[in-house]
Amino acid sequence: MAIPRLEILKETLEYLQKLGVPLTKIAIQKALYFVKATGLPVGYSFEPYYYGPYSSELAEDLDDLCFWDQLKKKDEKTYDIINLGKTNVPNWYKELLHDRLSQFIKALDKNFNFANLELVGTVAYCCRALKNSGDELTEQNLLQEVKAWKGTKYTEQQILHFFRKIKDFIQ
Repeated sequence: MAIPRLEILKETLEYLQKLGVPLTKIAIQKALYFVKATGLPVGYSFEPYYYGPYSSELAEDLDDLCFWDQLKKKDEKTYDIINLGKTNVPNWYKELLHDRLSQFIKALDKNFNFANLELVGTVAYCCRALKNSGDELTEQNLLQEVKAWKGTKYTEQQILHFFRKIKDFIQ
């Protein structure tokens, strides 16, 4: 039986806040994409977007949580938790989710600036795209893929920094 995506989102928000991650739109999007990219189902579809992988379903669910006064928009890009209630997520899934989110935070070196979040999401997406197309996941192929999407926005050193941190987790 699938775990409802809204429950996964609530558990994600609670855990990210507990670990001191700012609950920005981009941090939430990239954290859940990273979890999905590691092979753990999250219930959201992601598409390539200007700032990396993006889920309109996830954006809608965040708006719904605000509508039901479970979340509050602190400003245009950041949320505060009001009361998400107790989540209905099995312990086995919680443990896996928390582990994947901890890997995400570690990969970012606890630096949650916009550029890092955009780049780690983009690198994860490109890794999956290469694997899914049957291409070999090499540094050169990854650089080519990221540059095709982002142009010269990021240096090879920046791209490879995140690639080396996350490549072993991506499925």
